[in-house]
Amino acid sequence: MARPTSLRSLSEGVKTSINMMVYAYPGVGKTPFWGTGGKELVLMDSDHGTESAIATGSQSDSVSVYDYAALDEVYDYLRHDEHEYRWVSWDSLTLFMDRSLIDDITADAHAANPKTQSPWVPSRREYMIQQSRVSEAIRKFCGLPIHFGVSCHVTTDADNEGTLMYVPLIPGQKGELSTKIRGYMNVVGYLSTTPRGTLRMLTRTSNNYFARDRFGALHTNTAKGLRYHIDNPTVPMLEQMIKEKLVGQDRTQGRQRRRRAS
Repeated sequence: MARPTSLRSLSEGVKTSINMMVYAYPGVGKTPFWGTGGKELVLMDSDHGTESAIATGSQSDSVSVYDYAALDEVYDYLRHDEHEYRWVSWDSLTLFMDRSLIDDITADAHAANPKTQSPWVPSRREYMIQQSRVSEAIRKFCGLPIHFGVSCHVTTDADNEGTLMYVPLIPGQKGELSTKIRGYMNVVGYLSTTPRGTLRMLTRTSNNYFARDRFGALHTNTAKGLRYHIDNPTVPMLEQMIKEKLVGQDRTQGRQRRRRAS
């Protein structure tokens, strides 16, 4: 029997992309955080909310994404080589789902069946279409040849033991959609501000806030030991910390800067 072509030792290392989700309450600083990516990041704006990044001096590009046609257009552009972006971030998935369910999916259903489908009350079918399309979109963007980020609002859910947890707000399937989408991410960070106004990213589940760092790279060394949060995080800072963790294996180089065709 032929040896599977992908069979390898984990110690050999592979080219790994960063798929990062951040979630926070409105106004904490999700958009300015993504804006730290600079000219190598394009922000997919589903919020009409880029003012906060502009106010902090961001040099990133932005593109409006309020329906699936626009989302597909951005994806088709980024999956080719004719650009110089290292990152694309989606801000925010929560608000995109809110807008697209009524303005896109339910509007189409109403246009096709105006006598039976309300333009304001989605049916079960529209909810199922929304959930399937969001799952497909996340899978596709995670597979791009550049790093992918996404931001969400906050909601609560119960874990397997019934403990209340704070998690990213991705409506669907009684919390199962949020669980599934988080599974595609190798980093999930909760953003908050300290009493002194410092932006802080939690990188390991703590105090009932879900977080994860599959790279094991995002923590702070203190005199009392490791603290699993990063203060004043920026996109380049986190990317560098992950790269240093994987040094010698060159894993994050799979998503290199794309050169414009001359």
